[in-house]
Amino acid sequence: MPDFLHGLVDLSGNTLSGDATFLAPVLLCVAVTTLWVYLLHQTEKVQTWANRLVSIGFLGWMVLPFLLSWIYAMVLSGPHLPFGHENPAYNHIDHLWDPFMFIFEMIFLGIVFAPILAGLMGIWGLSKRMITWAVGYFLMVVGIHAMLTFEGITDAVDVGLQPLPAQIGDATLYGGLVSPLSLTLISIAILIIVFMESGLAVISHLEYAAMLPEEAKRNPEYVNQFRNVMNSHIVHMVSITSVVALTTAIALEFDDFLISLVGLLEGSQWSGQVRESLELQLTYGKVISAGLFLLVVAGMRFVLPWQRVTGIIETGMRRIRSTD
Repeated sequence: MPDFLHGLVDLSGNTLSGDATFLAPVLLCVAVTTLWVYLLHQTEKVQTWANRLVSIGFLGWMVLPFLLSWIYAMVLSGPHLPFGHENPAYNHIDHLWDPFMFIFEMIFLGIVFAPILAGLMGIWGLSKRMITWAVGYFLMVVGIHAMLTFEGITDAVDVGLQPLPAQIGDATLYGGLVSPLSLTLISIAILIIVFMESGLAVISHLEYAAMLPEEAKRNPEYVNQFRNVMNSHIVHMVSITSVVALTTAIALEFDDFLISLVGLLEGSQWSGQVRESLELQLTYGKVISAGLFLLVVAGMRFVLPWQRVTGIIETGMRRIRSTD
C-alpha cells in the first residue's frame, strides 16, 4: 500500500506527524464502511457477484503477474525456474507475495483502527453489536496499553509505547476540581458514554418506529409520545453523564481529602509521613483512593436514602417538563 494510506506522508511526499497521520487511515475506514453498507443493502445476487469478483480479482492479481513475467523471461532467456537465482529479475515467484503483503497491511490497519471501523459500521449499518464491539475493543486496547506501560513492564521490556505521566498532577481547573490530565481522561470517557448510549438509543427508537403502523406514524398523539420518549432519554443521558463525570472527578481527587484528613491528626508520627508522602499522588495511588471513595459512597447508603433523593430529583424534573 502507498505510504500516504498509512498516514506516513502526504500526497506530496512530505512526512506527516501528530494528528495528521490519522487522516488517511480514517478516510480509508470511511470508504470501506461506505462500500460495506452499500453491499449490505443490495440483493443476495449482487452480494454473491461482488464476492466472486473480489475473489477472481485477487487470484488474477496474484497469478497473472507471476505467469506473465515468467513466460516473458523464458521467451527471452530460455527455460528456468522462477526462484533460486542470484539475479532478482528471474525470481518471478516474488510476484506472488505482493497480494499477501497487501492483505497483511490491511489486517494491520484493521487491527489498529478497528474501533473506528466498527463504530462507523455500527452507525451506518444500525448495528448495536458493532457499536458495543467498538467500545469493548477500545477499552481492551486501553487496558493492554496500561499494562504494557506499567513501570515494572517497561523496565523489563520496552515496546515503544508512550506511558502516561506517573502523577496525575495538581487540580487547577474548575475551582481545583480536576487536573488537566484528569480532564482529558474524563473527556474521553464521556465521549465513549455518549457514543454508546446515543447510538444504542437511536437504533432502538428507529426499530420501535419501524414497527408502528403507518396510521400511528401520522397520528399527532403517537408523534408527541415518541418525542417525549426521546427527550426523556436525552435528559437522563445528560444528567447521568454529568453525575458520572462529577463523581469521577471527585474520586480522582479523593486522595487530597485523605491527606488533608490525616494532616489534621497532629502529633502522630505516621500522619506526618503520610502527609509528606507522594505515593497517593501516583497512578496506583489514585486507583486506591478512587476505590476508597467508592467504598465511602457505598457505605453512605446506610446514612442517606439515595432512592428517595433520586426520586425527588426525578419528580422535580417531571414537574418542570409538565410546566413547559
